[in-house]
Amino acid sequence: MTALRTFAPAVTVWLMLLLLAACAAPEQAPDAEVVPAPEETPPAPSAESAETPDTAPEPAPGLGTVDQSFVARGQEPGWMLRMDGEQLRLLADYGQVEVTAEQPAPETTDAGQRYTAETDDGRSLEVVVEQALCADLATGMPHPYRVHYQLDGEGHRGCGGDPHALLTDGGWQIVAVDGQSPETVVTLSFDCEGRVHGQAPCNRYLGGYRLTGERIVFSGLAATRMACSDADLTEAEQRYLGVLADVHFLYMPDEDRLRLMTADGRRLEAIRTGAEGAP
Repeated sequence: MTALRTFAPAVTVWLMLLLLAACAAPEQAPDAEVVPAPEETPPAPSAESAETPDTAPEPAPGLGTVDQSFVARGQEPGWMLRMDGEQLRLLADYGQVEVTAEQPAPETTDAGQRYTAETDDGRSLEVVVEQALCADLATGMPHPYRVHYQLDGEGHRGCGGDPHALLTDGGWQIVAVDGQSPETVVTLSFDCEGRVHGQAPCNRYLGGYRLTGERIVFSGLAATRMACSDADLTEAEQRYLGVLADVHFLYMPDEDRLRLMTADGRRLEAIRTGAEGAP
């Protein structure tokens, strides 16, 4: 009995200590899932430091492609430059000098697009192309670009690009036939496929045209057969179509004015209209 009395208080004290320790310890769920802390979101870049590749200006496109070369020519001495998007090829001094170079990306300057290259034989070649009306010195044929090149510092000027581009950008209204203003609206339109059409004083007409290095030639002109309302209009239509059929020379005083001339001095004057065939 004495042993039991001695053991009972000891057990009681031990149980009380365990309860106190349990109350003092923090609770912890035995199977609690550990959730990782969310990653810190980086601050949005400021307007000054943000990169905007979608709106960054693209480099100026080069002239010429493998399928359609850009060609420029000049006179005295005669030269020709061809650019196909991969190579520059210059024939200078009436063909006595020929150099080639890899076509570089152009640099846009106030004067136009500048191409600076070293030729395959180590010479310095610079070509500047400006989008501006240019008339060939020998023929007067208009071109859409002025071109200047320098080979080892020696420079020459000429014209480049396809003259068709100047004719097909909208339609034309005839403002004078041999110096006389037409009484009705007379129009002239060119397309890129070598066809021409328009409104004569009485009838619609169509035909073909061809540009050579020196002149323009019209062919196969035909008109509808509506009768003119009076003899003066009949005469005016015959005169207009007759001059057009005999045109040999093309001249543009500026980008919006066109002069077509025959070998014997007859001519048509036209101004560019805003839309195809519009007066």
